Amino acid sequence: MDQDDAVRVTGTVGEFEIAEVERELGVDLAETLYEEYEGGPYIRARRIAEDVELD
Repeated sequence: MDQDDAVRVTGTVGEFEIAEVERELGVDLAETLYEEYEGGPYIRARRIAEDVELD
């Protein structure tokens, strides 16, 4: 996948909370890199499809 590729994402939309995302993914995120996203929209992707045709 490249930056400008069209994709279809299936997943759950929620509010970005660093501690919750770390727990769900089992990772330790660098808070200084992600703190600006705290409280913003977040998609936990379950599936990413690249075979998308734009109308």
